[in-house]
Amino acid sequence: MTVPTDPTCAGVWEFPPVESVHLDNGVRVVTCQRDDQDVITIEWLIHAPLWSEPDPVRGVAGITLSAIFEGADERSALGFIEAIEGCGATVSTGVEHLGLRITVQVPGPYLAKVVRLVRGALAGPPFPPSTIDRLVRARLDAALRERTSPERRMSTALHTALFGPGHRLSQPAHGEPDTVRAIDRAAVAAFHAERFRPGSTTVVLVGDLRAHDAVRIVRRACGDWDGPGPAGVPELPGSVADGPGVVLIDRPGAVQSRLVLGRAAPGRSHPGWDPLLIGNRCLGGSTSSRLNRVLRQSSGATYGFVSTLLPLPGRSIAVARGAVAAEATGPSIRAVLDVLHQVRRDGFTDEEHRLAVAQVVTAAPLRYQTSTAVADEISRLLLDGTTLDRLPGSFAQAAGVTAPEAAEAVAAAFAPERLFIVAAGDRAVLQDQFGGLGPTTVLDLRH
Repeated sequence: MTVPTDPTCAGVWEFPPVESVHLDNGVRVVTCQRDDQDVITIEWLIHAPLWSEPDPVRGVAGITLSAIFEGADERSALGFIEAIEGCGATVSTGVEHLGLRITVQVPGPYLAKVVRLVRGALAGPPFPPSTIDRLVRARLDAALRERTSPERRMSTALHTALFGPGHRLSQPAHGEPDTVRAIDRAAVAAFHAERFRPGSTTVVLVGDLRAHDAVRIVRRACGDWDGPGPAGVPELPGSVADGPGVVLIDRPGAVQSRLVLGRAAPGRSHPGWDPLLIGNRCLGGSTSSRLNRVLRQSSGATYGFVSTLLPLPGRSIAVARGAVAAEATGPSIRAVLDVLHQVRRDGFTDEEHRLAVAQVVTAAPLRYQTSTAVADEISRLLLDGTTLDRLPGSFAQAAGVTAPEAAEAVAAAFAPERLFIVAAGDRAVLQDQFGGLGPTTVLDLRH
């Protein structure tokens, strides 16, 4: 990959500077100054990947994250919410395979109060058994609803094909019913003590931090958080499988088929990430991309077919997906494979490449206008273990990707002869449409 040196490259937008310090107790504070952005975004990252959960109680991370706001800082759950809302702030939580996230948006003048509230919650409420039981029941109810969702079942089926049954990455982030039922107060308290440590916590601050002395506020709130050093993270077990293979999820009576084609691909820290990022945009990252033109505009088989790169520990999953008429399932799959063979053979056009670079590079200032978008990008890199020093020049690197480099990256990541194919639709209509695409496994959406 060659970074262009012509004068136009001087105008490529650079990600704003990011600084990082460690408090004496191990808390890492990562800051990004954004002048005149008075709404400050705080991301609290707990570096507790889901494969660090004890196997018998997989799902305990999500229950613990929900429970820390129940009775936090000697307040009831309702009292905590009222205190947050009284500051004009919002709090949301996320359970990801790479770790846990608490996202806070708060007007600058209320920053100190909200930081103290969240810090008090992280210290750990008493975890009353009745609260844990209620959260477990709520999670089991949600699992029943998710089991009938074609999108959820297809995601699980693809991950299982890649990593094998029983692997943590093949299971829902919030756990499966059998392991969730085993979660009790003791399991939550043990997980909290093991993983919610100052040495395993990163605080990301984005906004007009100098105007509100944000770093000093976090130092005062978190500096006295006592606890052991960072918890060790077990190595992610297992290997990644390659296709081809077909998984059919039976939906009797469905007039459409939902399709997902995917395989493991390089992650953000890989040298080939930028070519793959641009190549994915050419392939299926926008309405003008190759897949959408062929399957929507030319054949009329779908309202839209897209490709994306799903982040995973140390890698990604290259995925192409869309919905098609049931009788067009087989032809549509072969049309996707034909597009990928064509990319391997002929590459991308100059116009496809130009549009992809514009979407990734030229539009970057629009994507990162808000403190929330900047904080999200930083947090994803930190959870993935990618160093922050790649941020400043990342868009210049992407701008330097050539069309042949992008095509080569896509041909390797989306290798058509090695894709797993997951289809959700009526088995009676679909079962004869997968000839030559690989061994087929049939699942029932209802079970």
